[in-house]
Amino acid sequence: MTDLNITTVRYRRLQSKRDGSFGHDAIEAEAQVEPGQDPDVALQLLQDWVDQQPATIGQCEKLNRDLQRLMGDHRALEGQRDSLRKERDRLREIVRESDKLMDAARAAGLNDVVAALFDDGIPF
Repeated sequence: MTDLNITTVRYRRLQSKRDGSFGHDAIEAEAQVEPGQDPDVALQLLQDWVDQQPATIGQCEKLNRDLQRLMGDHRALEGQRDSLRKERDRLREIVRESDKLMDAARAAGLNDVVAALFDDGIPF
């Protein structure tokens, strides 16, 4: 038997897609074997590293799902904000018109009517 000089080790593992679709994701790593290093040890290190990656991939998938959900929530909140701004503007216009009516009534000498309609005892 001839001695082999192994200079590179590679480990690849296929895993089914986690999103329910058909197909597989490949997780692969390759390492250079240093002179004097045992190739079996290098391969075991690669296997350990690759086997830890599904957790990382699963975390990324979860983060992507969470991000999509948050982006949808953000769009919904922006729509609510826009609706609230329109309502705020409508109410401000009502207040401006009521101030104009109050000023016109005072100018016409109807202070008692203004007091009866607008003086609710609230100090603002």
